[in-house]
Amino acid sequence: MDYFFVLSGSTIQYKISPKWLKRACKLTNTLHIIPWLGDRVVNTITVLLRSYGLLANCFGGIIDVTNCSMEKYLEVVKIILNTERPSAAMLAKEVPDILIEKHDLWLPRGILEIGYGAKYFDVNSAYEWLSENINVS
Repeated sequence: MDYFFVLSGSTIQYKISPKWLKRACKLTNTLHIIPWLGDRVVNTITVLLRSYGLLANCFGGIIDVTNCSMEKYLEVVKIILNTERPSAAMLAKEVPDILIEKHDLWLPRGILEIGYGAKYFDVNSAYEWLSENINVS
């Protein structure tokens, strides 16, 4: 089934299953993923996608994956779901700058990763959402 969107006066056509209509769309070379969940889940999914080689960024609850097809995205998500689930602290290792509070400069990286992961990631909810939305026809 084809869906059409009008953006900036131009019509963009792409094929997507009805289940994904409110979840993701591909415009030009960027795949936009819209989980409709909080920042912690969006941050988690973004870092997971980055850790598997996709060029993912998030802003305002939307995940943008540059130079990625829907097929490549689904392939990476299947790999993520079939490997060992990382802890929030392990995901924080993928974030280059985790200094948040005034005295974080004086704390060891390991403690900062634990604190950052607890504050900004929700691994269980991210995996739940990914597993619910991977079976797309």
